[in-house]
Amino acid sequence: MAGIVSTVLVGVGCAAPNQPDGAGNTAHCFVRAHSPHESHGSPGNIAGKIDISCRPRIDSLTGLAKLQMLQSGDWVDVAEANPREVSNPKQGRRYAVTASMPCRSGTFRTAGRGYGYLNGVRSASATWTYSKPVKNPCE
Repeated sequence: MAGIVSTVLVGVGCAAPNQPDGAGNTAHCFVRAHSPHESHGSPGNIAGKIDISCRPRIDSLTGLAKLQMLQSGDWVDVAEANPREVSNPKQGRRYAVTASMPCRSGTFRTAGRGYGYLNGVRSASATWTYSKPVKNPCE
């Protein structure tokens, strides 16, 4: 698929209360940003999708996605999805979050990040993960 060009993984860990890192109670979440493309479900729109999954089973996860456009050498946020919050996510299952906007010319990328909770403790903040840039994704 032309829309899935970049695979970037970011690991995020968290330890349960009173447990040192590596004690078996650490969760790891992974974020994958897909390159922007014309939406299959809503033609005429640019879609920027991320997937987030965590292991082992955690209490909840949150995924964030946005589309950015290159303007005068800087990446500018042009669309943002509502955060996806999942209670009791299944271990290893991928949960998608998609930001979208009407098609227009320009160079775009998808930005995403996410985190999880294990025993009430939030994982360390994930840095933003980016797809490769795509010029005019609807053409």
